[in-house]
Amino acid sequence: MKKITLTIVIITNIFSGIYAKSKSDTLKKTIKNINVVSNRALEDFPYSFSELSQKEIEEKDLGKCAPEIFNFTPSVVFHSDAGNNIGYSNIRLRGSDMTRINLTINGIPINDAESQGVWWVDFPDIISSASSIQIQRGVGTTTNGYSSFGGNINVLTKAFTESPYVNSKNAFGSFNSIRNTIEFGTGIINKKWTLDGRLSSICSDGYIERANSNLKSIYLAGGHLGKNSSTKIISFFGKEKTYQAWNGVPINYVDIDSLRNYNPYSYENQIDSYTQLNNQIHHNVNYKKFNINISLFSTLGKGYYEQFEENQNLSNYSINEIIIGSDTIKNSDMITRKWLDNNFSGFTMNLNRKIKNINFIAGFSGSIYEGNHFGEVIWSEFASNSSIRHRFYDNNAEKTSLNSFIKINYTFNEKFNFLIELNKKNISYSFIGFNSEGNYDDQNVDLKFMNPKIGFTHKINENQKSYVSLGVSNQEPNRNDYRYSSPESRPVAEKLFDIEAGYEFNSKKIKISANTFHMNYENQLILTGEINDVGAQTRMNVKNSYRRGLELSIDFKGLYMSNYFNACFSQNKIKKYIQFTDNWDNGIQRMTEYNNTDIALSPKTIISNIISAHPSKNFKLNLESKFVSKQYLDNTSSGDRMLNEYFMNNLGVIYTVESKIFNSLDLNFKIYNIFDANVIPSGWVYSFISNNYDPRADDPYVKENQEGGYDMIGVFPQATRNYTLGVNIKF
Repeated sequence: MKKITLTIVIITNIFSGIYAKSKSDTLKKTIKNINVVSNRALEDFPYSFSELSQKEIEEKDLGKCAPEIFNFTPSVVFHSDAGNNIGYSNIRLRGSDMTRINLTINGIPINDAESQGVWWVDFPDIISSASSIQIQRGVGTTTNGYSSFGGNINVLTKAFTESPYVNSKNAFGSFNSIRNTIEFGTGIINKKWTLDGRLSSICSDGYIERANSNLKSIYLAGGHLGKNSSTKIISFFGKEKTYQAWNGVPINYVDIDSLRNYNPYSYENQIDSYTQLNNQIHHNVNYKKFNINISLFSTLGKGYYEQFEENQNLSNYSINEIIIGSDTIKNSDMITRKWLDNNFSGFTMNLNRKIKNINFIAGFSGSIYEGNHFGEVIWSEFASNSSIRHRFYDNNAEKTSLNSFIKINYTFNEKFNFLIELNKKNISYSFIGFNSEGNYDDQNVDLKFMNPKIGFTHKINENQKSYVSLGVSNQEPNRNDYRYSSPESRPVAEKLFDIEAGYEFNSKKIKISANTFHMNYENQLILTGEINDVGAQTRMNVKNSYRRGLELSIDFKGLYMSNYFNACFSQNKIKKYIQFTDNWDNGIQRMTEYNNTDIALSPKTIISNIISAHPSKNFKLNLESKFVSKQYLDNTSSGDRMLNEYFMNNLGVIYTVESKIFNSLDLNFKIYNIFDANVIPSGWVYSFISNNYDPRADDPYVKENQEGGYDMIGVFPQATRNYTLGVNIKF
């Protein structure tokens, strides 16, 4: 922490000195937005990316979860735990989940420091406050936050507006889904000050039984505009309460209409409850040929998930056995809460300097994370020596990160552009205390990474360009990888070598893109079923694996009709690894060697298409189509553990009413899954062997496999045909 503080002081003084020497005789510049050029790909960069404008976001925004917005961009597979795109949801990009996708909001890292994941439900309705979203595929141009293995998502919040406004966004849909949002802005007051805000409420019963969501959020942004500088303070607060649907639906039930939305949880308060406050301060300075951006951030979160747990061993919860007469009570039903109280804060600093045909960007960033994990027994049928809110585990974690980078974009002439990036990352992670299994954790780890990238762009003519790039990315193991291992059995960091080449044709009416990629992994972390030296299953390193493929997109814009098509065709393979399968009869694991198998949850084909008809400026009709080929739930390429392909279609109608009373009234009616397709984009599996016990009668998740064992499989079916009507009014 002292190193981070010292770095802030030194660099702030340097930048302040630069700014102090600046002369005020330059033309007044109004900086309306936050400068995040260090994390964004520009048109002449050698990377594959998509960008959603504010208009596109507003058309797609019906109060659903943020990841749904990305569903029809290239190489994306989307799923919702509740099945109706509200509450817990996520995406996979090129087969990588959010733990391998870097997310920034205004250049500020969002991925959780320990799990590396992104919980979109913690900041509901953030899309309403977005001005643009960029989705980079592959290594990309990440400088802040976690290294990218699948891609980067950069969200930029709305810019300052010249005039005051008030917007009302409302939506009503199937499963008692209701969204109410109020947005307001003062415009620029006295040519210097501005304030924007948003209040949101989203509620839904969910498609899955009891998978209800109650989401609240607040967004505030205030700013000051100077001649050649701007300061913006942003706070967004989220509070979510969702009924747990994490287990998914037994695969045996998905073809039975009455059981397709089954939820194994029935306890009335089986919920996840979490609040999060994100604060950001951005200061931008523009002077002649250089730009400086200094940002400070803080993320405060606290919450728990509550569970009813049946017939639990008291000793696992530090509760004494109870002796009543000649009977000894060792087990009890109980209700527990597992808490996380965390604080993530830091800074980012970037200097952008242009010298003739060289654009130079250098920056520093640092962060510190403090997380307190603890569990409470809030009720037990047999309490013994415990009291209400009895703590059965308590451990603290601390993680610091220091990053530095340099990015040089050199333009030889009008046709050739060269880009080189160097990123150095230092990580220190420690945790101490008793974990949820009652074991004492006291571990420390220090890691250093260098992530170089190089690329070349050739502008063939005004309409065409080609590019090639090579990037290296490293990512450390996550919290569970460390918790469930010892220093001797601890997995090592993953490394990715990403080679990409592409071609683009861009005219007024049509844009065609083709991109090939080869992503070679060294020591990729996957679940193999192996039990390590502390008796736990955790991810293990596999030496060689890869993803390679071709991405295509065609974007046609006509006078009354447009069409956006994209496709990804890929191979996703592990060259060699060993799968470990538990034997319930003798406790000995069976080892099976596999060669050239498919990586789990990585379809070979993903195709999206959006046809839009707009016969008038006030009317638009959209047909969205999505095809995803079969996916395997583990890395064995077994047909017993496979999700079938699916083809889903949505139909949307947008009609705009203009009036003297308000600027516009938008009616947005959308039918999801119009043909009632059986859409199952994600799931999980656990395989085991038993000759002495057939668990199928006791557990609906278990089915027999062709290998002489059993598979326990949960999947996440998406809702059948359902509806949403959005009513948005702008004043």
